[in-house]
Amino acid sequence: MKQFFLYFFILIWVHFTIGKHIWTIDKVQAEVVSDSHKENKRKCFVSGADTSPCVLGGQETLTLRFNVKRASKQMRPHQAMLLVGYPEKELENAHIISVNTRGEATLTLKHKNIPLQLLFEDSPLLLTIVIGSFDTADPLLYTLGRLQIVDIDAKFDPPEPPLRYGPLPEIEHIFSPEQKSSSKILVIIFSIAILSVFGQLCKAWKTIFFTAQTPSSLLNRLSPPYILFFALLCATEVLLYMYWTWIRFPHVLIGLSVLFPLLIFSCKHLLSQIQKNINSVKQ
Repeated sequence: MKQFFLYFFILIWVHFTIGKHIWTIDKVQAEVVSDSHKENKRKCFVSGADTSPCVLGGQETLTLRFNVKRASKQMRPHQAMLLVGYPEKELENAHIISVNTRGEATLTLKHKNIPLQLLFEDSPLLLTIVIGSFDTADPLLYTLGRLQIVDIDAKFDPPEPPLRYGPLPEIEHIFSPEQKSSSKILVIIFSIAILSVFGQLCKAWKTIFFTAQTPSSLLNRLSPPYILFFALLCATEVLLYMYWTWIRFPHVLIGLSVLFPLLIFSCKHLLSQIQKNINSVKQ
């Protein structure tokens, strides 16, 4: 029970002593140092001085130092970063700021740390310090000033312009002309030709079956002309079926020009053979 009250009072104390205080920074120092001549230094973002942008060359380093406080006590926040870019364009790059346990923050910035898209911009970049934590304390957004990039090293290539996807040209579909339905006259001609042949064939079959006395005599009458006629008739039917499915009319005409003479010749030969059989039966 005593531990419960102890934890309760600790939470109340943290809430009223720390939870409501915001983050602050002080003793902000920013200076640009030449990489080749360390003695060449110049201060930037000095309070009350000229508000012109800080200039950072290709062979220079920007060093930033400041102290982080909360409730007038220096301490390390959960998050500390420097935003470089254009907030109005929502184009910024974040650089993590190193802060020790005593709240002392340090950051170095060179050309190689800045994205190419921002490095080759003509207008100065805005530097903003962000300090925050995961509790109820309000974060800090501290505008440091503007940074002008000059003397960019030749090893940095300008970024390629972003791809702009415009409207594509309208897609034009080229449809093949609709196939016209077959002429009714051709359908009638084909139907009459097939029905006439079937009619004569049925008449001949009737005569054969009714005059045949034994199965053996019936088989003897089924001579090769019968088989040839049936084969040609089936070929004609297949050709007409293919015409209704996938082949074109000129192909049908070519096939019929080959099959019809053979079919007519076979039909005549078959009819003469049937007539001979009928005469032999009558005798």
